Amino acid sequence: MRFTETLFGREFKDLSIKDIEDFFLEPREESDKMEFKSYETGPNDKKDMKEREKDILRTICGMLNSEGGMIIWGAPSNVGGPSKLTPLEKLYRKDDFMAKIANLIIPSPQGIIMLTISAGTGNVYLFDIPRSEYSPHQLQDKYYMRLDGQTKAAPHHYIEAQFRKISFPNIEAYLRLDSYSIASEVLAELNCTIVFRNQSPFQNDFDIHYRLFTSHGAPVEYFRSTVLTSREHDLQRPGDYVKDPVAKTIYYGNWIDSQFKIIINRDVLHKHNYEIDIRLQFGARHSPMKLCLYKIHIGDKTEVNMQDHIIEMTENRLFNIYEEDMGTPDQERLKKTLRR
Repeated sequence: MRFTETLFGREFKDLSIKDIEDFFLEPREESDKMEFKSYETGPNDKKDMKEREKDILRTICGMLNSEGGMIIWGAPSNVGGPSKLTPLEKLYRKDDFMAKIANLIIPSPQGIIMLTISAGTGNVYLFDIPRSEYSPHQLQDKYYMRLDGQTKAAPHHYIEAQFRKISFPNIEAYLRLDSYSIASEVLAELNCTIVFRNQSPFQNDFDIHYRLFTSHGAPVEYFRSTVLTSREHDLQRPGDYVKDPVAKTIYYGNWIDSQFKIIINRDVLHKHNYEIDIRLQFGARHSPMKLCLYKIHIGDKTEVNMQDHIIEMTENRLFNIYEEDMGTPDQERLKKTLRR
């Protein structure tokens, strides 16, 4: 169970503005697991939004390197007694802010969830941060930790201990779109590359493998010739492609590519509004399974930058955490699989 669910007694996604207001009716103190960020503007306020955002990112980084926790952004300025929330006027899109977290905190953290709660005059933001299995994380070349309810720069011995506790390598994968071409009056080809990298210092991993699913079309080896007589039925149903292994060893800092292509029936693509969904599941001998999800819009026109055809994506999520976040507990998935 997540920290916020234990604290509020209900699921994170179901929290309302009343829950937050009621929470602050009693005096509250910050701790290593709780951080309250108020948003005040006035003559004495010298922080711009970029600095405020950096404060949030520092705290997230510190919690990842400690025991996890919760951030309430838009909390009262005085949490020692009843006072009003301080909602932010700026509306942050969840995907944009989560992308900022993933891009600026290295290695990219897993399992963070963000909730936007409307408060009439603005929004209050909640972040639930788990204790990271891949710590230590750094933000702009600095490591942070939580100590006595504050976020502080982590000393060298703490970081050294964090490195020693890493139990398995952090393997990441990313989809790159390389080209789209018309193979015939009936068929088109979408050429892709999956880029793998090892983000765990001093830890190698072995036997990288992956499985690829497509909503329609046929994923095949990159160098396989296009079958111009492919039946429409084969290209309309979900596709499945397995690559095992991609490489025997992936060293720390090493990048490995694996290429494939998707053969698509152009009429079928048109019927699906020129969209195709791709699900990538991957792992290695000592690494847990992760997944990446992509929605591609392609076929009616070609962008100068092929990556602009990716209109939605979720990358490098631990498989079990993703399933839980989607509201499917492990026992429920087991019962569904066993049909019990």
